[in-house]
Amino acid sequence: MLGPDPFHADGYAGRVGIALLAAMLIATGCSGSEASPDSGTDGGAEAAGDAGVDGAWQCSGQAGFMCAPGCGGDLIHGPVCGDAGWACPSNMVRTTDCPDDTCFTYPPDCCAADGAVTKATCPDQGSPVCPPDTVQGNAYLEPCTKPPGCEASPCTGGSYCAFRDDDCGKTWPGVCKEKPASCSSSGPPACGCDDVVYANDCLAQQAGVDLGTGCTPPSGLLLCGTHYCDPTTHYCQLTVPSWAPMSVSSECVPIPADCTKGANCACLSNQPCAGSCANSQPMPTVTCFE
Repeated sequence: MLGPDPFHADGYAGRVGIALLAAMLIATGCSGSEASPDSGTDGGAEAAGDAGVDGAWQCSGQAGFMCAPGCGGDLIHGPVCGDAGWACPSNMVRTTDCPDDTCFTYPPDCCAADGAVTKATCPDQGSPVCPPDTVQGNAYLEPCTKPPGCEASPCTGGSYCAFRDDDCGKTWPGVCKEKPASCSSSGPPACGCDDVVYANDCLAQQAGVDLGTGCTPPSGLLLCGTHYCDPTTHYCQLTVPSWAPMSVSSECVPIPADCTKGANCACLSNQPCAGSCANSQPMPTVTCFE
């Protein structure tokens, strides 16, 4: 049986609506001071707080768009006011530049009678809608019953069973993928779904094992996604693709030479994606959004 309607006001849509309302208030310039005409200049209407100055910001009225790291996902931000008017940060896109059916929330599963699972679409970038002959599954309470994958029928020959989101088949069916033909012996060490730590992810897959997060960490190493990093020489970098925000990849990145007292967000300020650094001790984590 499916759970309650995920778009009920106190469920999925309620949470999404609150987030969208907050972003829209930013986008419309509702920050406690409205743009007002400048009575002391040549009659131009300029943004409040910077009126009467050459090149003053021109951001009165609504922006007509919001900003996101990519066309999809639920990380929506209000635009910022610059000297050319409303704009998005350089690492974000305007929602109006994305396809009309883009979902700026995580769309729920759409469940077919035969167990097939598809994702909802979002016409006019609005609320998610499931295809005909499917019903919405409630990801918060009871997801779709998914047909079994290769975890039920093991892969044969030169392939291994790979799982989505590094969950080792706990929530998503596996699919058979070809094993790597050759691997190096260098790290970083990686955690396999069999709870064994391999010298690297390639060797795990070559052994017929996908990657997970349930292993006991090797002495002196810390988990970074599915890899283990040495916090005395490396920091953790996570990469989140906008088209699949739950499919995170991880990497152990060498600490810059000028970080003489170990890695922290301050000494990583010149590294890629440093703006999203978190000082997780004793190893900071930097998250990049593609």
